[in-house]
Amino acid sequence: MTQKGFYVNMKRCLGCSTCQVACKDKFDLDIGEFGRRVARYEGGKYPAPYVYSVSLACGHCDRPACVEACSAGAMTKDAETGLVLLDQDRCVVGCRKCEQVCPYGAITYVKATGKIQKCNGCKDRLDAGKLPLCVSGCRARALEFGDIAALKRAHTGWVNKIKDYADPAKTGPNVIFNPRPEAL
Repeated sequence: MTQKGFYVNMKRCLGCSTCQVACKDKFDLDIGEFGRRVARYEGGKYPAPYVYSVSLACGHCDRPACVEACSAGAMTKDAETGLVLLDQDRCVVGCRKCEQVCPYGAITYVKATGKIQKCNGCKDRLDAGKLPLCVSGCRARALEFGDIAALKRAHTGWVNKIKDYADPAKTGPNVIFNPRPEAL
């Protein structure tokens, strides 16, 4: 199995939210519903204030809490790609247990359907040899997607834990960051 994952270059992210909008459009999400979200952080004080943004979505964890919590079997870890996938046809109860246990806030409840939604790595696009929409839409080239081992080899200085991001030790998300110093 190849484990797919994301590389987020926080030093390049402009906070434009193009990745977030591309994901919202793909899944037809309403206001307040996100498959990917861009968080903005500000701090410090004169003469050294800072501001940075980070794009976050499902980390397609090695040990996904959402899969374990889903009593309907709607959440699974794909054996071929390592992506955590949602089968909308099996998500019939709308219990939201997966949303409650995800430490990264990567699952959103869709009011219109009464079900949840999450990043699936744009699996349909991957199957067609294309990149996820968030990656192809990022004009700053702050996002990369692919085999997580290859991404780790390609980028030096990456970390898997930034400020306000849950401890990765429990679930093992497949997302790495080129962090801004303020994010550590």
